[in-house]
Order: sequence, then structure tokens, then C-alpha cells
Amino acid sequence: SDVPRGLIHGFSAAQFSVFLFHTPDLVEDVSSRGVDLYLCGHTHGGQFFPFNYVVPLFQPIHRGLNSVGNLKIYVNPGTGYWGPPNRFLVPAEITVIRLKRASF
Repeated sequence: SDVPRGLIHGFSAAQFSVFLFHTPDLVEDVSSRGVDLYLCGHTHGGQFFPFNYVVPLFQPIHRGLNSVGNLKIYVNPGTGYWGPPNRFLVPAEITVIRLKRASF
């Protein structure tokens, strides 16, 4: 898939790069462009049973830290909800990410 609206058209990965987007849908295209870290949410981690088992069928990367090639992608399950005001077996999360320069 192509990154919509030319979000990273002409992007150069000469330095560490972070891509922020609402959904994890663009992971393959973003990975092929040399981005280092992709931060997103949207999936709510499945939110509640049985959707916590259904969402992975449509969003293989639906929560937590994952790798696609050299790209690290973190999908936050969020703090709220979509639809019914319910979170069951999928805890809410506020994520703190601290980036540090690698020591060689």
C-alpha cells in the first residue's frame, strides 16, 4: 500500500526517524522507507472479549512493540474505548517512550 497523501514523499532516513500515524495500516510501506520507529494506536487492542481475538485477524499488529524488518512499531491500546463503554481483558494503557542515543 502507498502512504496516503504523500505523508513521507521524498523522505530521507539519514537520521533517526519517528513516524506518527493513527493506525498501524501503513507498516509495510513505512518499513520499506527506512523509518526507525512507528507509533500509532487505533486498534484499542481489541477492547473487550471476543474482539480481542477478532482484531488480530484484521490488524496483525494490534498492540505492543513489534518489528517489521528494521522498523520498530508500537501500537498503543489506548485509554478509552470505541462503542460500548467497556474494556474487558484488554487493559487501558498510557505509554511513556524514552528515546536514548545508543552507546557504542
